[in-house]
This record gives sequence, C-alpha cells and structure tokens, in this order.
Amino acid sequence: MMQVVRQIKERSKIDLECKGIKYDLFRLDDSEYDLLRDNSLPIEDPDFWFYHLLFRSENDKRNKLNLAEVFVTLESIFGKSGNAFDHHKGSFSFPVLLVIKKHEQSFFYLMNISDHRGSVSFRLYKIIQDGLEAKDYNNTQKPFEDEFSRHEINYFFSYFYGSLISHFHIFKDINPAQPFLKRIDSSLVLYGYKDNEYFELDCETSEEYEAEIQLFEEKYGKESKSEKINALLQAIISESA
Repeated sequence: MMQVVRQIKERSKIDLECKGIKYDLFRLDDSEYDLLRDNSLPIEDPDFWFYHLLFRSENDKRNKLNLAEVFVTLESIFGKSGNAFDHHKGSFSFPVLLVIKKHEQSFFYLMNISDHRGSVSFRLYKIIQDGLEAKDYNNTQKPFEDEFSRHEINYFFSYFYGSLISHFHIFKDINPAQPFLKRIDSSLVLYGYKDNEYFELDCETSEEYEAEIQLFEEKYGKESKSEKINALLQAIISESA
C-alpha cells in the first residue's frame, strides 16, 4: 500500500527595522530562488569601496567578521547553505525574499547572500510580477529610487551586517564550535574553525594551500564522501519517521 509522507517546511524568518522602514527576510530554498531569479531584475551593486569598508577595512577589527564567522552566523540564522553559487569560486549561498515595507506599501526583492573569491556579497534583485519580457531579466538596473534607493540599500546592507555581528557574539558564547574547513579553490582561500578560533587564510601559492589542508586533515580528520552520503540518507529517512 502506498503511503504518502507529508512534510512541513520550516522557514527561517527575521524582522528588522531601521530609519522607519521595516524589512522581512524569508529564507528560500534553491527551487524558490531559481523561480524568483528568473523573474527579477539584478540591481547594480554598491561600488567597490563600499564593500571594502564594510568587510575588509583594517580599522576597528572588533566590528568585522571573517569569512568563517559570517558563514556560521548565517547558518545559525537561516539554516544550511543552498547551492546557488559557483563551487569553484565560492562556498555558500543563502537566498532570501526581502519584503520592504514603507509608506504603507510592500516591495518585493530577492537577495542572495553569498561569497565570491573570498569576499561576501549581498546580491539584490527586484522581483517583477508582470510587465517585462524574460530577455530583460539579465540587464542590471540602477536602484528604483521610489522603492529602495541607493542610499537606503547601502544603509540596509550596513545595518544588516551590524546585526550579523551582534548575532555572532551571542551565538559563539552559547554554541560550542566544532572544527571545520571550507575551501575556495579559485582564490586559494581557506576558512573554518581550528585551534579554538574561527580563521580565514589567504594562501600565496597552491603548495601552501594544499599543505594547510593536509595539516587540518591530519589533526582533525577528513570527512569522506561516503560519510556525507550516509549522513544525508539518514537525515532524509528520519524526516519521514
């Protein structure tokens, strides 16, 4: 007899408010992200210096997170990473539906929080519900000033990043960390947790890169592909139990 297993999706959601604007962020799975991305317009990114000051400035390191700290914080808020990223140039993707509420109106945007060559980015897209041909969806647009202006976008990114920093400091005090290693092959970047701290390492050569990986695996072990597959199978089975 066939048995139908119905599973209830748990969706992570956070609410933020700054400068009189409310933001609802709903975590999306990859299929939802793909559908919305196919019906959205990419919004022009902030300039290089904005991201540099936000993530990479050497000033006030207490208010910066390295790549490992960003990753565990996002994972603690939104759950496991999706797969909407270049696996040679990146290592995680957290797509969210961003609902902007202001002036008694709601505007719908798509945001993919991901990394690229060792740098975090907040890619933003305006969701189009009607009125445009599919060919337009790859053309980068300037911000829609009456909905979500460049100033508001930059301020929101800064505010959101600040909330990640606050969350991380709470998270690390109540959650024991386990060693892990993530790699970005295109840029020879490694990050993770070892020796009781979160780390990010930019290697100069491929030899140094491989040596650091080997040192980590010798000390903490290497998770085999079969172990990952078995863990996934058990997780799927347990969900329907």
